[in-house]
Amino acid sequence: LIPDMMKESNAGALDAALRFALLYTDHCTGASETDNAKAISEALTSGPALASSRPSTTKLVKSLYLKLMEVGKEGFSSIHAVVESLLTLGLSSKKPKVVINSVQLILDASDAFGAASLPLGKISSNASQMLQHANRSVREGGIQILAEICRAVGSKDPLEDAISNMRASQVS
Repeated sequence: LIPDMMKESNAGALDAALRFALLYTDHCTGASETDNAKAISEALTSGPALASSRPSTTKLVKSLYLKLMEVGKEGFSSIHAVVESLLTLGLSSKKPKVVINSVQLILDASDAFGAASLPLGKISSNASQMLQHANRSVREGGIQILAEICRAVGSKDPLEDAISNMRASQVS
C-alpha cells in the first residue's frame, strides 16, 4: 500500500502520503524489514517524489529515506537496500534531478550513518557512472562519496579500481 502511495502525482496528496509513510516508518515494526524498506525506496526513486521541486516534498523525501535506513533491525541491511535502490534506479533515471538527489542522499547517508555502513561493492561498481556523468553536481557528489569511504576505511585500496579510472584533476 505505501509503495503505491509514493507514486501519487498530485503534489498535495504526495506530501500527505510522504508524511504518512514517515509516521509508518517511525512507529511500525513492518518498516524495519529490509524488503519493505527496499519496496518503499524503489517506489520513491521511480515515482515523482524524488524529482519534485517543492521544498516541502524535498524535505519529506530526504527524511523518509534517512528514516528507512535508520530503522532497519538487521544491521546495515536496510541501509544497503535503500542505497542500492538509489544507485540502480536513481543513477539510471532520465530525470537529472533524480540523479542529483540520489547521489546527494547517498552522501547524506554516509554523513548520518558513517561511510563504512554503505554497500562498498555496489558503490564501487557504480563509481564510474557517477564520475563520468554529464552533470557536474553528480560528478562532485561521486568524488565526495568515494572520499568519505576512503576516510572511513582508512585506505583507498578497496576503491582502487574506481580511483584508477578517475582523471588526475578528480583525484586531487
